[in-house]
Amino acid sequence: MSEKQGKIWGDTIEILNTPNVEIHRIRGVVGHQCSEHYHRYKRNWFYVISGKLLIRRWKENDMIDETTLKASEQTSVPANEWHQFEVLEDCDALEGYWAETQVIDITRRSQGGRIVE
Repeated sequence: MSEKQGKIWGDTIEILNTPNVEIHRIRGVVGHQCSEHYHRYKRNWFYVISGKLLIRRWKENDMIDETTLKASEQTSVPANEWHQFEVLEDCDALEGYWAETQVIDITRRSQGGRIVE
C-alpha cells in the first residue's frame, strides 16, 4: 500500500496495485475537478461511498455524457475514452483500473473435426 498523495482536487491512497488491477481510495473536495484524460489500455471505474461525483465522458461527434453518482452508485469508462470527474459534494470514493482483454482471444493453428481412421 502506498502513501496518501495530494491532488489539485483532493487526495488519493493506493489500496491495491497488481499488473492487472489497481484500486485507489479518493477523497474529492467540492468545486474541484480532475484533468480531461483517457487511459490507453485500462478501463476506469468509480464507486461513490459518500458525497456526489459527476463523471463526464466525451463521445463521438463531441457529445458529452454526464453521469452523477451518489453513495452506493458506480459507473465505468472504457479505455481510450476522454473523461473527467467533477466533485459536486465532498466525496469519498473508490477508483479502479483494469486492462481490457479482447473478447476474441483465440488463435487457431488447425481445424477441429471428427477423427477418421
